Amino acid sequence: MNGIDAEVIARYDFHEPNSRKLRNNGHEEIRNLDNGNGLKTESTVTLNKTHSRPTICQDIYWSSDGNSIVSVTDDHVVRRYTIEEGINGKRSLTLTNELSRSGSIVSSTLIPNEDKINEDACRILIGSKQLPIQIYSLNSKDTELSNTTKKPAPIYSYNTMNPQNEIYETPYSISYESPNSFFVGSIRNSVSLFDINRREPIWNIRSDKIKCGGNKGAYKAIVSCFEESCGGVNSQNYLRSKLFGTYKNEIYQFDTRVKKATMQMVQPNDNRGSGIYQLLKSENELYLYVLKRQCDHIMIYDSRNFGKPISKLSLTYKIKNQKMKANISDFNGLSIGDNNGNILNWERSLIESGGISRNRTTSETELKSLLPTSVTKLPLVISDKDSTEEMRINTIKQNPVYLDQTIVSYSPDKNGETHLTEGRSGICLIDTP
Repeated sequence: MNGIDAEVIARYDFHEPNSRKLRNNGHEEIRNLDNGNGLKTESTVTLNKTHSRPTICQDIYWSSDGNSIVSVTDDHVVRRYTIEEGINGKRSLTLTNELSRSGSIVSSTLIPNEDKINEDACRILIGSKQLPIQIYSLNSKDTELSNTTKKPAPIYSYNTMNPQNEIYETPYSISYESPNSFFVGSIRNSVSLFDINRREPIWNIRSDKIKCGGNKGAYKAIVSCFEESCGGVNSQNYLRSKLFGTYKNEIYQFDTRVKKATMQMVQPNDNRGSGIYQLLKSENELYLYVLKRQCDHIMIYDSRNFGKPISKLSLTYKIKNQKMKANISDFNGLSIGDNNGNILNWERSLIESGGISRNRTTSETELKSLLPTSVTKLPLVISDKDSTEEMRINTIKQNPVYLDQTIVSYSPDKNGETHLTEGRSGICLIDTP
């Protein structure tokens, strides 16, 4: 395993003299929008409001053209940034739009832009508790930073109400699958297919005790995530069978090629970890990488023959309740952050083979643990006179167009000490490790 030290190019801090203060919901927020000294980055924007609890970035999305970024944070705010290049050739992240919500954002997904006339169009689907799914435009003047008087209104809403009890079911996962449709996962292993132009779902399927192999509790599980393909949405495959994971550690498969969609459990609970939160498929779609809470490894399964895992990627830490989201790419394999400001990477050739070496025999039964191919260090350390705290890399997303760019989010442990970490969470643009 090779160690790589990142060259410091730019860093942002709340107390820099070139910071600017913005008013948001009656709270003072400070963001640095200029270059300073710091990371191996092209720019950094801090996301945190001036309170003791750090703001955690839940999701990051790239626009289809690779020129803007959208972040979703646990302070109920969606922010859009554009990448701009200055006269001196240095690039920076400029915050252009901001959408504040009154309640928490449970799930979200950015809709890829298919508008060839308005290439800058940007829309996002947002799921919350006790509300329908709503779609917002991040190009609207209502979300510009200069507009503080009018609350942005959704473009359209999608009904997730259970007709039996008339209660909106919480959408715990949303997956945009084609130019005109998206999947929604909810409680009791419920999956719905929506047309982007229709309020009601096209169909809804739920598991029952029979489909769950007679397990009395499994059919009540929450659909926590849908599979993510290498490189993002694959419009050619959106009508094929698809996998989803649950917080009870099961993996299901459903097929939309038939008139009446059905689902089947393909991987029961293996009692490893405490709930699946991310499923990543290799470029050749033969191998599935499964990330779970309370786990110190990433399990690898053969998607053609589920059952026992074939290998596992060994992490240098244990994933707890704060999710650490990985990125899988046909450019540089699989990458994930750790608790100490590092990015762990397993090269593409290893990921495409499922970690199985040519010399492996069928008689081998011991599960092989694969260490990272390389480690990239980002100097996101906070220190004072009494102690020092490393920053964790929560989310990693590679630019779909300019593959040499990667966006990462960083923060301290949300359950740790906060006296050192006020205002120290954010996102940064780096050279792809």
